[in-house]
Amino acid sequence: MADNLLTISRVEKNSVITLVFKRYFIMRISTSWTQHVSLTSMLDQQSQLSKTQKQLSSGLKNTLPSDDPIAASKALAFKSIIEQTNQYQRNIETARERNRLEESALESAQDVIFRAKDLSIQAANGTMTDNDRIAIKAEVDQLLGHMVSVANTQNANGEYIFSGYLSKTKPFDLDVAGAYEYLGTEDQRTIQISEERRVADGGTGFDIFENINSAAGGQRSIFNTLESLSTALANNEPDINEEMSDLESTLESLNRARSAVGSRLRTLDDQEAQHEKFLLDFKTTLSEIEDLDYAEAISRFNQQDMALQAAQQSFSKIQKLTLFNYL
Repeated sequence: MADNLLTISRVEKNSVITLVFKRYFIMRISTSWTQHVSLTSMLDQQSQLSKTQKQLSSGLKNTLPSDDPIAASKALAFKSIIEQTNQYQRNIETARERNRLEESALESAQDVIFRAKDLSIQAANGTMTDNDRIAIKAEVDQLLGHMVSVANTQNANGEYIFSGYLSKTKPFDLDVAGAYEYLGTEDQRTIQISEERRVADGGTGFDIFENINSAAGGQRSIFNTLESLSTALANNEPDINEEMSDLESTLESLNRARSAVGSRLRTLDDQEAQHEKFLLDFKTTLSEIEDLDYAEAISRFNQQDMALQAAQQSFSKIQKLTLFNYL
């Protein structure tokens, strides 16, 4: 009888132990899963909070192209357009500086011709003596030197503004015979100011100073005209009508050149205004694609921070749970 009771007792004891351990393993699995879920939630909250922090520090909606590939592609396209437009604006400023320098040079050239005309009128006066004409000749020679200097004007980069495409070549220099010759190109140098528009950054010395209609027929350079005037004065020749007529033709050439410069400057101003409008539109659109809404991001950051703290507290409590909390 006692043996039977002992057997029953052992069976019951084993059943209880089995039940306890089953419950233990079930709770262990349940607790482990709960901890995993809580940890995953906490890590997810940390990731979201970190992303928002990066947005706030960078000021961008997307800190990586992978955050929004479509937006990243659009932003890249707009940045390319903006950079190209900015390059056109820089080209416009370069062309403007060169044309303004040309305008100043042409104004100086006109002053030279106006003075040469005044001297010619004086020299043509029958009351002029030989010494008077010699004195006038000396000033004409100075005007010739000044005109050569103007025609060989250089910009701040050392480029000759009247040499066409050969900007590093002095446009006018003496040849072996002692006459001034043009060494630049006859084609105007142009610069891109928009996708489909180019503008000359200056005239050529050939068109302005060299290719001038002469009263004697054909073309004559302003340098030859001044040299001819100097020679006539040295020889005390009162008949300088041809030279005076050619000086007038030179003024017409300079006036045409200044008019062309004015037209180019207006073109540059108009194109610059168009680019400024386009840039404003492009930058506004790019801002809508890229820039962060700080008010929304700060609000989201606070919410994510609170959610992370709650997840951390929940995970901490779950870690403390053991089987004895349920026994």
